[in-house]
Amino acid sequence: MLKEYVTSLRWYLALSSTLFLIMSILGYFFGGEFSYLWESLQETFEGFIDLHPLFLLVFIFVNNSIASIVSILLGVILGIVPLLASAVNGLIIGLVGFHILQTEGLKFFVLGIMPHGVIELPMFLLSTAIGIRIGVEAIKKILGKESAVKKRLKNDLEFYAVRILPLLFLAALIEIFITPSILLMI
Repeated sequence: MLKEYVTSLRWYLALSSTLFLIMSILGYFFGGEFSYLWESLQETFEGFIDLHPLFLLVFIFVNNSIASIVSILLGVILGIVPLLASAVNGLIIGLVGFHILQTEGLKFFVLGIMPHGVIELPMFLLSTAIGIRIGVEAIKKILGKESAVKKRLKNDLEFYAVRILPLLFLAALIEIFITPSILLMI
């Protein structure tokens, strides 16, 4: 069932992933042009460094969960929100990559993202793919074509609750309790 479900999302996942990748590349290559965004991101997250790890765990999990569910639910608006979410997150990853590579190097960047990113990023991209598919179903309904938007949304929300949420929690655990230890070894 899991394989069939993910396979049914392949074109939407390809679209979301391609958009994410293109925007990541643009974010990286234009990272110097967006230094004000980098400074803003740094200022935003500076206050989080000294917080208790359990608070950070909850914050990251809730933030990622909200980003994912919003991409799914607001996909009904013609798929625009999940497409924007994929583009903006790709741009941010590229921008962060540019600045981290300039200051800390490739090893730090890879080890800082990979442990949790191998779980978090696929869950995020699955969420945006689901939202895009819901948007396509909504467009079909608007055009008077056969649409399973309500049934699809119900099944997709169940998938989100059973499959995506637990893995987002695991990614947050890794990001808070494992990734920092790995970075300290560099």
